[in-house]
Amino acid sequence: MNSTRTLLLITAGIVIAVNAFVLAGVVWNRSDTPESQLSLSQRELHLPSRSRHAEENSGLALELQWSALDYEANPYNARTPVWLDQNKLRSLGFSKLDPDDTRAHRRESPREVLLVLELAGPAYHAAVQQAEKKLAELQAKPAKSDVLESWERRLTSLKNKDSRLYAVDAGLDLDALRQRYQDRQQYAIVPALIGWNSRLVNKRFTTQGHIRNLPGKQINLPSELRAPFEKLSDNNLNQYQVEVAFGQRLEPWIISAKVTAKP
Repeated sequence: MNSTRTLLLITAGIVIAVNAFVLAGVVWNRSDTPESQLSLSQRELHLPSRSRHAEENSGLALELQWSALDYEANPYNARTPVWLDQNKLRSLGFSKLDPDDTRAHRRESPREVLLVLELAGPAYHAAVQQAEKKLAELQAKPAKSDVLESWERRLTSLKNKDSRLYAVDAGLDLDALRQRYQDRQQYAIVPALIGWNSRLVNKRFTTQGHIRNLPGKQINLPSELRAPFEKLSDNNLNQYQVEVAFGQRLEPWIISAKVTAKP
């Protein structure tokens, strides 16, 4: 009996210590002025589906959506940005890069780096322009109707629905990145996990980095702000504005949120 009670007390002590550690981290993250603060909409923060929401008894979390341009200027392939090339990978500490060895990437573990997210900036506008150019090329010559319609839908979605938050750079030094991207209302810097592999481009193998993971993708909506969002349907027609701060640990939290329009 005594041993059981001792075990319970030890377990309770561990739980309390872990919770205290987590709470201390949250408090420190939100102390002082946020490292950055972005004003995001339903385009960058998606509501979970009704079925998923029903399963989440602990609350409501909005899902951060982001993109990047890859070698084919495809904004829907966010994990392989064109700028994450061999030179950039070397600057991030990767050393065993060999594009001709398709298995070389297995010998090098992914690395945690700092990723720069740009809101409604040059990268997003470049994606729109490239889609417009592609559509104009298709319209100027005979093209299959389904291909043409696909690019028309893509352009419409880019302009009106898709996230305007783009991964544009990565580094290891926060101060150096912040010096380069000084607008804290347009650029957020967050931790990310990056790896690489060999990729066939223009009939040649090249080293291509890919973003494997972005912690903090789900951002909990505070209970006091949750009511208007719980009434929304998941038909992608809702409109809302959310102020998201990134703190001392570069972890996001929601400062304010409001529904601006709903169907």
